[in-house]
Amino acid sequence: MESNPKGRPLDAIRNLNIWWKIPINLFLLFIFFTYGSYGGNERCMEAHDGECEYWRIMSANGVIPRMVGFYAAAISIIILALTSEWTQWVLATPPI
Repeated sequence: MESNPKGRPLDAIRNLNIWWKIPINLFLLFIFFTYGSYGGNERCMEAHDGECEYWRIMSANGVIPRMVGFYAAAISIIILALTSEWTQWVLATPPI
């Protein structure tokens, strides 16, 4: 994607105004933290807590499989790392 001779598609996100990037970055972080910590068993903190309402909603009542959630989390953090200078700084990689 970054070496595409016709253009770099992620530059459209990189060059956005700060007020557009903040909600996009927050959404990507939300996806990462929600599905990156998804256990797949729909439990809250302990096994005896029963079904957790948050996981029931985020997995669309169990329709979204665990691996799809992990894939969404991985893609969201990769896009965030490629488009956000702040995330690159936190991860100690030089900005592009």
